[in-house]
Amino acid sequence: MAAERGILRPLMYKAIEQGTSFNAFYRSAKEHGISYRRADMLADYADARNEVRQREQFKSLTSGDYPETIEIGTMKFTRPGAFYYKLRAEVIEMPGAKPTERFVTVVSEEPLTVRGIMEQIAEKWPSFEYGRRERLKTTTLVAALHRPIP
Repeated sequence: MAAERGILRPLMYKAIEQGTSFNAFYRSAKEHGISYRRADMLADYADARNEVRQREQFKSLTSGDYPETIEIGTMKFTRPGAFYYKLRAEVIEMPGAKPTERFVTVVSEEPLTVRGIMEQIAEKWPSFEYGRRERLKTTTLVAALHRPIP
């Protein structure tokens, strides 16, 4: 199932941006022999739809703005924290090399402004395993999630 999710997730974003319904996407995936449990795929599609919506909102944010978060109560978390910010980072492994894409998560107990999120990434980047050998070129906020604390 993980392999199918890895293949389908980028295709979900494209389908959502093109206005494809979940049912049409699911049928197409099944026809191509790449599918997994419908309920799980529906949940992934809903998450992807929220990320696409948020991306559009994030384009108009200034550095002092707080990004609007999506409340997520059903996900299981491996790290403590109430706010999760997912960023797409463009990195360069060595001078002259083509930039590659990596996703990074910033976890915080308090809501952060866009500037605060970017400062966290810049500060913590050298401590990441891959951060020691890769230079951070650009970062783009792609999702802001809020876990309600019971």
